[in-house]
Amino acid sequence: MTEILLSKNVAQLEALFSPEDASSWTLEKWHECAMHPDYRVWVLQENEIVKAAVLVNVADDVAQLMYIVVHPEARAQGYATKLLSAIQNELSNLSKTDLLLEVRVDNHAAIALYKKCGFAEIGRRKNYYHCDNKKYAAIVMKKVVE
Repeated sequence: MTEILLSKNVAQLEALFSPEDASSWTLEKWHECAMHPDYRVWVLQENEIVKAAVLVNVADDVAQLMYIVVHPEARAQGYATKLLSAIQNELSNLSKTDLLLEVRVDNHAAIALYKKCGFAEIGRRKNYYHCDNKKYAAIVMKKVVE
């Protein structure tokens, strides 16, 4: 059985983070955000095993997707798509009009996922990401919450 749950139990997300994933979004940072009233963490679990999670800032009328993570062994199986689709109703219930995100310009898999889920590019931020002594642009994307 697949479930989408609102969660503050960030410890259950530990298995989602692979050591190879170079990110400033540590489990501790997720925990910090989950305890803050302006953030929500939704998890997708199947047979009580967490497959994916999303962290969303809901402070304004426009929500911002901060991070989405899928268990390394569950990637490319549709879990991120299911999760992004499921939170649409949750965001609508919170009176959010749009969902925004930023994605690194060379993250082709994520960009394809977001486009598939109905996000459209609305701008770019030059030199937004700094990684391995390189600078990368961010693509800013938006989806209307229905």
